[in-house]
Amino acid sequence: EAHNYAARCNRAVVSTSLGNFAAAVQDLEMIPKEEREVAAWLALATNLRAIHRPAQAEAALVPAVEKQGMWSLETLLLSADLREELDPLSRSAWRLYALARRMFPGSTLARLKLALAAAKRGDSDGAQRLLAQGAAEVVGG
Repeated sequence: EAHNYAARCNRAVVSTSLGNFAAAVQDLEMIPKEEREVAAWLALATNLRAIHRPAQAEAALVPAVEKQGMWSLETLLLSADLREELDPLSRSAWRLYALARRMFPGSTLARLKLALAAAKRGDSDGAQRLLAQGAAEVVGG
């Protein structure tokens, strides 16, 4: 059973690296839900996103968060990205980017994603402020 799990995960990694995201999804979906570890759920979400199934990808994040017991930077940003793909001006995506920025204040990626979302929403002043904060942290740090 453990061998089967590892074999499916390994095939999914190979498929992903070859750009065959649908095959990776197929392998990962063959693993029973109750046996999937966080990494397998995240890989499933990422591959579902790659084949343009953002709603299903976001649904795959829920068990990952439940198994982790909390949001990680990766799950927060991926969830926000997926929501933004469904609706480019999504308020929920904006809130998740802002939450990622607050939870992980040292994350350059969270700051950049929030700045980009601000610019998309027409808040160029807010986007510039976020980018300036990042530049100040780099120069000061």
